[in-house]
Amino acid sequence: MPRSAATEVAARFEADGFYVPAIRPPTVAKGQARMRVALSARHEEADVEQLLNALARAIAAVRTNEKAID
Repeated sequence: MPRSAATEVAARFEADGFYVPAIRPPTVAKGQARMRVALSARHEEADVEQLLNALARAIAAVRTNEKAID
């Protein structure tokens, strides 16, 4: 079964050392998905910057895969 974009992004986050699970049906409506990010006061600015960089890489990779499918 091919991965959804959300599970692909979650796997890429995990490879970068972050736990950002994909939230999929039935928790959200069929055909939709979300990513769950939790921050705390103990995270430093550098942690957030690393998370944002990982997010940018994951989104770019998913977009590249979507273009390849089209």
